[in-house]
Amino acid sequence: MRHPLVRLAWCLVGAGTGILFALFVIGRSHAAFVLASLGGSTVFLFGLTQAPAAQPRALLGGHLIGAACGIACVQIFGSSNASAAIAVVLSLALMLLTRTVHPPAGANPLIMVAAGATWTALWNPVLLGVFSLMGVAFVWSRLYPGLVHYPVSLRTPSPPSLNWGGWSSPEKR
Repeated sequence: MRHPLVRLAWCLVGAGTGILFALFVIGRSHAAFVLASLGGSTVFLFGLTQAPAAQPRALLGGHLIGAACGIACVQIFGSSNASAAIAVVLSLALMLLTRTVHPPAGANPLIMVAAGATWTALWNPVLLGVFSLMGVAFVWSRLYPGLVHYPVSLRTPSPPSLNWGGWSSPEKR
């Protein structure tokens, strides 16, 4: 069971099951609404399970922040390119400041602005989709012998340090 191809197949089965379940739960009418961000989250949860960005703090925080920023901007500024840009920048700033960076959630502000989303989108499709993926990852990670259990840590910050972007840490200069 420890052969790399068996482990790969297990990751793929988990990813397929997770995204299929999430899309079923959120419903067909919302499926196109969050495909980009949920697809990216699936890669983190089932392919990079131990990464800080895959842990609940970043997964939930990133998706909620990204979606909320997009919804707020579309409500205030409308569905324009400027509104989308402001939403992405605001989302990145808040994710970095709260250390809840989940890269796939960076798509949420753009999705929300493009869709002209309202605050109900935070519940469905965002939270329902994310909780569905997390639930499958939780169960999936416990079915395979020797697999790290998801979540590895509920509160691991992402990024792990405050050295954002391309800045080097003072000790490395």
